Amino acid sequence: MSKAPELITQGIGWCLIPQAGVAVGMALLVVERLPDLGIKILPIVIASTIIFEIIGPILTLWQLRKAGEVEQ
Repeated sequence: MSKAPELITQGIGWCLIPQAGVAVGMALLVVERLPDLGIKILPIVIASTIIFEIIGPILTLWQLRKAGEVEQ
């Protein structure tokens, strides 16, 4: 739809991995509204957020280099 080069469109998903703020906010909302379920969900969301926040910037840099947007 964007008519961007294929190299860009193939790697854009990897660049969105470190966006976890919404997931944490939604998990906190579940804890507030459904405490029994939220207690089980919150540790999973926090753990996955930590993992994605560590790995995400590395994958973003890799894709940006692959697309030629930053210097090697």
